[in-house]
Amino acid sequence: MSADAPLAMPFSRPVNVENLGEALLHFKLEANEAQRRDVASLLELIALDRLVAQLSVQRWRKRGIKIEGQLSADVVQQCVVSLQPVPAHIEAPIVARFLPEAEVLAAEAEQSLEAYLNDPDDPPEPYDGKSVDIGGLVVEFLSLALDPYPRAPGAALSRQ
Repeated sequence: MSADAPLAMPFSRPVNVENLGEALLHFKLEANEAQRRDVASLLELIALDRLVAQLSVQRWRKRGIKIEGQLSADVVQQCVVSLQPVPAHIEAPIVARFLPEAEVLAAEAEQSLEAYLNDPDDPPEPYDGKSVDIGGLVVEFLSLALDPYPRAPGAALSRQ
């Protein structure tokens, strides 16, 4: 395996969008036990007991893709103070836009820094123009929804 090989996403669900047209596609994704274990390892969770997402995929602009939906997960993180398990239920929206990589690069090149910084929307992500990994997107949004400093009830730093 070469050093340049991409990391395998443990919950990969590529969707071919080359011939999407005006159709609105709906997907329900649910991670099985092995996938949840792999995602938990990737995100440094103690456990991932449930990971489900409802997504819609549709054409956006001429060659772009828009994905919207919701993820639901039951996670167990480690308390940053006591190292005890901290269970949590997560409900998080998913909204992402994709454009072929050449279009993203061209848009970035012609946009001023001020316009880029003042844009209220996240810029579209580049993709190859053929497929989008909606499972990988779910894992990405789960990682963003996790508590960065989970604390068990009553956990406090001792003062000396």
